[in-house]
Amino acid sequence: MAKSKKKKKNTRISAEEKAALRQERSELRAKQNRKAILALGGLIICAALLIAMLVGAGSTGKKYNMAKFEQLHNGMSYAEMVEVLGADGEVANEDGSSQETPGSYIWTNRNGSSITAVFDENDTLVAAYQDGLDK
Repeated sequence: MAKSKKKKKNTRISAEEKAALRQERSELRAKQNRKAILALGGLIICAALLIAMLVGAGSTGKKYNMAKFEQLHNGMSYAEMVEVLGADGEVANEDGSSQETPGSYIWTNRNGSSITAVFDENDTLVAAYQDGLDK
């Protein structure tokens, strides 16, 4: 039996072919990098918009609204009013006296709308007013 000799393929490539392959690889990498950068940029923009929407929704500046105002009624104590509104009011007495004395208190939103309450000497709500509240 005679051994057959297989011819080996010439696997050598020319310098021009090597340069062309390098160029193709380089272009492919550049294209992939551009796609990755665009995708990352898109994600960053989406995240920024989402954060802006969440922050904007949480800080409308309208903590006090008509629904809360409508829960107030004459005869409530200051503590009950604070429970409904969720925060202490600012003293609105003209003389600047402390909260222990009867007087007026105001709860103001960032947009300027407000609730004003007047209490008697027994810490009882005798009047409540709203200015510019939204429903």
